Amino acid sequence: MQKNLINISDYYNSENITYELIDVRSPYEYSIDHIPGALNFPALNNLERAEVGKIYNQNSFEAKKIGAALICKNIAVYLENTWKDKPKSWLPVIYCWRGGDRSKSVSHVLEKIGWKVLVLDGGYKAYRKYVLNCIPEYVNNLTLSVVCGLTGSGKTKFLDYLKSKKEQVLDLEGLALHRGSLLGGIPSINQPSQKMFDSLLLNKLKSFEVNRKIFVESESKKIGDIQIPESLIKLMRQSNCIWIETSEIERVKLLREEYIHLTKDTIELKKILQKLIKVNKLNNNICTENLDDPENLNKLVKDLLIKHYDPAYKKSMNKNFTKLSEAKIIYMKDTQPINYSEVLEETKRLK
Repeated sequence: MQKNLINISDYYNSENITYELIDVRSPYEYSIDHIPGALNFPALNNLERAEVGKIYNQNSFEAKKIGAALICKNIAVYLENTWKDKPKSWLPVIYCWRGGDRSKSVSHVLEKIGWKVLVLDGGYKAYRKYVLNCIPEYVNNLTLSVVCGLTGSGKTKFLDYLKSKKEQVLDLEGLALHRGSLLGGIPSINQPSQKMFDSLLLNKLKSFEVNRKIFVESESKKIGDIQIPESLIKLMRQSNCIWIETSEIERVKLLREEYIHLTKDTIELKKILQKLIKVNKLNNNICTENLDDPENLNKLVKDLLIKHYDPAYKKSMNKNFTKLSEAKIIYMKDTQPINYSEVLEETKRLK
């Protein structure tokens, strides 16, 4: 049995904050998901890994020779550059897919130099299992206050304000890089993978003080392509709620501000609208013409709210959030800026 192993639980429970986590998987694997804080120093890059894997299926001995040569070459580059000035006290913790040849190869060389190296037992595969097991455990210790309100009521802005006041906020849309619904994509930004989202979520859950309330926006089971863990959705739906009430005029204004990228690209907006109408079987009497005219754009937003988003949101909330009927209604002011400080004081008085 390999002596220099550390399991993922012991790594997180360790008080040694000088560990440096090194992910030696390929850049592609790293981009899909990695342990938060890990640095990527690939033993094999994407092309090298694919080529060695292809040869391995035909001749494992030849593949191992080629792979070893490539790994040694890559380690040499790191030693001549990034790792050149690492002190003898450097404590790297290395992992690959499952604690196999890549992490063992890199750790062997570094150990021979004189560094004390640890290898993550089971590699990323063990970490992924740890994430899936830990999320429900951390969720069960949380006390949530669910911020509800119709589309455009300013829920996200309210959460941002809470963050600025050092309140604990679980921003699921921020982690998912999506605002929800077909219109919720963020320009030029791709959503993280499901695995990456789960890692980011667990990392955030670990940061909370469990004796303090945590504010979270009401969400459906999916945000874009991201699935919210069942344990978290279940807790949200059983938690106390706050309902933010905002005037229709203010909601239209807020939505135009939040989706300004779409209001400036009416061609793309029309494409998304057609998809929205088709998917949700909406009737065609929604204003989609002459959207360069601000009045028509306002009418479109109002139509979408009244004919689609509001009915769908109310139906879902009434069906799924068991304490919605007990929610404290907080009325937002129509004046600018919306007085979030008053709202915060009211939420603090809620039990």
